Amino acid sequence: IEETLRGARKPDVSIPLLLWRMLQASLRGNWEVAGQVAADLVDFAASVDGTLARVLALNAEVPKYLRGEATAERTGAIAALFPNRQEAHALHLAALIEEGRIDEARTEWDRHQAFGIDEAPSDGRWLIHTTYLARVAAGLGDRALAERVHRDLRPFAEWLSMLGPVYTVLPTGIVARHLGIAATALGRWPEAQAHFDLAEARHREWGAHPWLAATLCDRAEMCRQRGRRGDLGTSRRLARGARDLA
Repeated sequence: IEETLRGARKPDVSIPLLLWRMLQASLRGNWEVAGQVAADLVDFAASVDGTLARVLALNAEVPKYLRGEATAERTGAIAALFPNRQEAHALHLAALIEEGRIDEARTEWDRHQAFGIDEAPSDGRWLIHTTYLARVAAGLGDRALAERVHRDLRPFAEWLSMLGPVYTVLPTGIVARHLGIAATALGRWPEAQAHFDLAEARHREWGAHPWLAATLCDRAEMCRQRGRRGDLGTSRRLARGARDLA
């Protein structure tokens, strides 16, 4: 891929190449390289105008997104940039929930109900939109939404969810991780365990440290909620493992 794209300076080629390099470095935990590529992306953004320039500036913060830094701030900017895109608002809701800002997320959810935020887009954006809704359903305790998300995502457990609006890279890892989140919200412990087993295995295989750390955190939360003998210790061990990866 890199050999094919190297040297191109057209937006339709150079942008995917820079995003690919930045994502690759970020998933390997090579934050210095990821930061350098992000700076290149900012420089490239200076050569274009309008919405694309703003999108590229947001993309330059992907390493921060993967490290869990300023997540809601970044996703709020994306939602403002794409006010008519359901997946952008679902992403922002998920980020608020991950930061523990549940009341804000509930207010945003209620505000966007009339907009149809709980309805998946009818194009290729539906997958990432639905994976974001898994986090929303779990955070807001919406069992009906969790049930629907789990049903819709189940056939795509091994797919990779990473595309967002326009050129914005908003990677969330393998779909199995989000199935595990939805199954946890429904109290389906064997299913949640199986989903997290798959997600952890794939993320380890890919060397995707940020996604693996996130999966360990989600599994730790499942153990905490399940509350069986030994689950609390397991939850703490998983949380330590996620912290070490981060």
